[in-house]
Amino acid sequence: MKKYPWFEIWFDYQEPPYLLILLPDMQETRFDVYDPLEDRVCHSAKTYEDACSWLWEDEFRRVEGRIGADD
Repeated sequence: MKKYPWFEIWFDYQEPPYLLILLPDMQETRFDVYDPLEDRVCHSAKTYEDACSWLWEDEFRRVEGRIGADD
């Protein structure tokens, strides 16, 4: 099973709300946006800022806080 140092949940207000998960690799050199409904990575970015910009363009909002691997 692949490990991640942390992850963030992002959502879009739809009916029902649509969720995506932002997952960095362990070195934080790649940031994947994972779609749990389709069970696939729908976007990859080299930086956290680029991944967030992609999500904001589609009007997603971040759920406050991060979940760490040790939580």
